[in-house]
Formats: sequence, C-alpha cells, structure tokens
Amino acid sequence: MKLNWRDAIGFIIFVTLAALAGYNMLIGIPFAENIFDVATKLVGALIVITAFVERTTAVIGSIWFDDDIDKASAEENSARKALKDKPEDTERLNKLSDSSMNLATWRAKKSKMRLYLSLFMALAVSAVGVRTLGSLLLIDTPKLTVTAFQRCFYYTADIVITAGLIAGGSKGLIMIADLISTIIQHTKEKLLSK
Repeated sequence: MKLNWRDAIGFIIFVTLAALAGYNMLIGIPFAENIFDVATKLVGALIVITAFVERTTAVIGSIWFDDDIDKASAEENSARKALKDKPEDTERLNKLSDSSMNLATWRAKKSKMRLYLSLFMALAVSAVGVRTLGSLLLIDTPKLTVTAFQRCFYYTADIVITAGLIAGGSKGLIMIADLISTIIQHTKEKLLSK
C-alpha cells in the first residue's frame, strides 16, 4: 500500500493527539445533559444557517458565471441544431464537441467556486460564533481543568467541524436530523416496551 502525504499528515496528527491524551494533556469533556434535545435544536439552527449560506453562494456564483454559462449554452445549442441538418459533417460534430466541453468547463468552474466560497463563508460564520461542539459538550464546567492548549484545539476543531457541516449543505444536515429523529424514536420505543 502506498502512503500519500495527506495520509501521512493525518496519521501524524492522530498519533500526536493520542499521545497528548495519554499524557493527560487532553482530558475528556462531558456531554450536555439532554444531548438529543440540544442536538435536534442545533441541527435545526444549522439547517437555517446552511440555507442562507447556500443561497448566498448561489447568487454570487450566478453573478460571476451565468453570463459565460449562458453564452456557452447558446453556442452548444447552435452547434447541436447545425449538426441536425448535416449529421455526417465532422466539422459541425467537432464544433458541437468543443462547445459542449466549453459549457462543461464553465459549469465546473462555477461549481468549484461555489464550493470554495461556501467553505470560506462557513468558516467565517463559525469563527464569529456558530458552533457545534460548544452546544453538545460542557467545556466550561467549573470542576473541569482544561489546559489552554486543549481549549484552543477544542475551539479550532469546533470551528472546522461546524464549517464542514454548513459547507456540506442542507441535504446532509437533513439526513443527520433524520438519523437523530430515528435514534430518539427507537430509544423511546425501547423504554416504553420495558
């Protein structure tokens, strides 16, 4: 098996964190008492925020790319119509192929830009205060002695995780909400059957 540089960095980070935890530099942080209620409200709030981020990136993407995409689409349609008149004409076939490739390139550029912009906006939103772990874990418990390093690492991880959830889109968050709902329902059924 060939190890690439990303795998190597991930492995080094994992081993370093495990070693720090082993030397009690990273302690366990307790969960919120009613974690399912908190998680349900959190996912609901994240879905709303994610919808705002998605809509904003869609508008910006349209401003930056729709003119070029519309031109490329019109060229492709024109080439497609011209090819219908003479399907055996290789020059027209090549023109259709080129225009289709141009359209696909513009759509890919827009998609990639939206992904980067979405991640950037999600990081910004998370950095200014929208957090996931902060709602689910009780890091500010008075009896808990969290080192400055762990607190810094915790907040960094919280920002990155929250940004990933937001940038991942509302469909992914809705799937998480459905999963939480299923777990809660299954747990209630088990408790009622006892």
